[in-house]
Amino acid sequence: MAELSPTLCNQQKLLNAIYNVQEEPSAENWQALQAAANRVNQFAIEELTELRCELSEMTAEAMRLSLPQDDENEEELVTHRLCELNAEIEGKAQLFIELNAIRLDAQQAAERARLALAPQHS
Repeated sequence: MAELSPTLCNQQKLLNAIYNVQEEPSAENWQALQAAANRVNQFAIEELTELRCELSEMTAEAMRLSLPQDDENEEELVTHRLCELNAEIEGKAQLFIELNAIRLDAQQAAERARLALAPQHS
């Protein structure tokens, strides 16, 4: 993911909405929190799905490259590519963990907002 992550870009909006609710727990602020949390959650789900596909493809490539090679030159190239792949997989796995943590935080914030707004709609 060379471009900026929409989840990470919108995380600050979620944090601002959480702060606003803490400062003034008005219906408007709870609605803003719910909207921000839902937006972050949706972006995270999309990015996590994409990352999972990328990780699967990279793992499949690494497994294919792990098969024995016929000559030393090819073996050296494969070893180099496996090292690159390993670094890419580690980076994407770390991003996956970060995005999932943000998604869970957004889910919890959305649920808190839903509960806070529920009595007002009854």
